[in-house]
Amino acid sequence: MDKSGAERAVDMLLGKMKGALATEIRVERFEPAAVAPPIENLNRITLALGTTAGIVPRGNPDGFKFYRNNQWRKYTLEKLNSMKETAWDAVHGGYNTSFVKENPNFAVPLDVCREMEKEGSIARLHGQLYMTTGVLAQIPDMERVGKEMASDMMAQGVNGVLLVST
Repeated sequence: MDKSGAERAVDMLLGKMKGALATEIRVERFEPAAVAPPIENLNRITLALGTTAGIVPRGNPDGFKFYRNNQWRKYTLEKLNSMKETAWDAVHGGYNTSFVKENPNFAVPLDVCREMEKEGSIARLHGQLYMTTGVLAQIPDMERVGKEMASDMMAQGVNGVLLVST
């Protein structure tokens, strides 16, 4: 560069004041994701639970990273009526995980969904939790993760997902 960072910053500020904003940072453009149609009757579907809160079995056996994660997993919810019935951890670098470590139902509302299933509000709750975390993750990695998760859910007969995000 032929100018210092301070000089370039002042030039950008002056340009912005004149209505011509310029940046040295490449601005990425992303294709918008198609919005799925609303689910008309929850009592006719198989609903999966998903989260980006980083809920993993105690000890993080799959080695999820707190930042720049590039993987996903599914964990069994069969025979569980609440996330408190087994030991979970939260591996995430973007929020205070102490609340979900104390009560993982905050990130995965299994307890409420089981009640809805018993009432008939949901036809069936899928037996797997779909989990990832995206703190500082690369967009191409998360696009792949999302496609893989969706493909797996469709193959399992899932009709809808309650995705609890952080």
